[in-house]
Amino acid sequence: MITKEEIIHFMPRHYLTCSIVECPLHEHCLRWKTRDYVSEKEHIIMTVNPNHPVNGTEKCEYFRSDEKLTIAWGFVHLIDNMPRSMGTAIRKELETIYGHTIYYEFRRGERPIPPAMRERIASVCLKHGWTEAPVYDRFTEGYDW
Repeated sequence: MITKEEIIHFMPRHYLTCSIVECPLHEHCLRWKTRDYVSEKEHIIMTVNPNHPVNGTEKCEYFRSDEKLTIAWGFVHLIDNMPRSMGTAIRKELETIYGHTIYYEFRRGERPIPPAMRERIASVCLKHGWTEAPVYDRFTEGYDW
């Protein structure tokens, strides 16, 4: 479970918070736990709309678990062992999905790659015929902010 110190240190600036007390998921939601630790320097904060019919329910799409995950960083060598045409097709599709700039930020390890994104990358590789697991530069433990 995340601590106050971790929230203050790792919470991204302009992070979407939540104050829906009735939400059945709030006890384990990062968005709920961060609401009291937004910097006092922020004049405006973003919060989950409590009036939306799905927000504050078991199906809330904004729920972020407070459990640590294994986060991958970088995939500079992702296509090294692939045939050239396969690697090119995979790179182009990932660039289409994430955009050129963000793709290269992920590739260089400047942005974390959470488990859901790793699954997407693996499915793109599989779609193009690559059956081996994608290779990442390093792994850390962290939160899926």
